[in-house]
Amino acid sequence: MNRIFITSIIALVLMCCNGESVSPREEGDGAVLVCGKKDPINEIGWLKNEMKAFQGGPLLNAVVLYSYQNKEVLELQGSVFNSTNIHQYYCDGKKLDLLDPAKYEDFKQKRIEKSVLYGTKVWN
Repeated sequence: MNRIFITSIIALVLMCCNGESVSPREEGDGAVLVCGKKDPINEIGWLKNEMKAFQGGPLLNAVVLYSYQNKEVLELQGSVFNSTNIHQYYCDGKKLDLLDPAKYEDFKQKRIEKSVLYGTKVWN
């Protein structure tokens, strides 16, 4: 009985405490593509370059995939970024124009979160 309890606790801790990157893809033929890539974090050049600004690793930064106006949007959430409305990109690397507070509010209200591709969300 004691071994089952300890094994259960260890399994629970391992499942809950994994703060590393999370991928929305499944293995095999049913793989989900993000921006047309199986591994967008490593396969999208502009994204890799932007992530170089991250400081503190996956516990303090994130790449979040949203759907907005029927397009995939990647939001980079960096612990050292001083603004939350200038780090949203389409798959091709083009920034969304969210400098107008009304546009940013529309984005926040209408976006649909699909997955955290890297790290831990630090913004709402």
